Amino acid sequence: MPREPRRLRRSRQDLRHPLSHHGSAGTPCYVRGYWHDGIAALDEDGLRRPLGPKGGDFAGDPMAALIIHINREVMHHGGEICLLRDLYRSQG
Repeated sequence: MPREPRRLRRSRQDLRHPLSHHGSAGTPCYVRGYWHDGIAALDEDGLRRPLGPKGGDFAGDPMAALIIHINREVMHHGGEICLLRDLYRSQG
């Protein structure tokens, strides 16, 4: 089985993060806490700072570009999931 690139691998600690679904509107609590708090903690310099070696091919891109990209991907794939849910529900 092919291995994913090193920069995409998750640590065992990442995989053990609790996935509690007690947030508002079904949003997992870890997203509201972990993701939101991490972004909120960045100042203007932190948002402009390049990703560095962990960014791989995008090492020179600012953190703000990564945040925007991830949010766009979550909205895109979340919309697809909702569509599939609605289609399944309409099948009766």
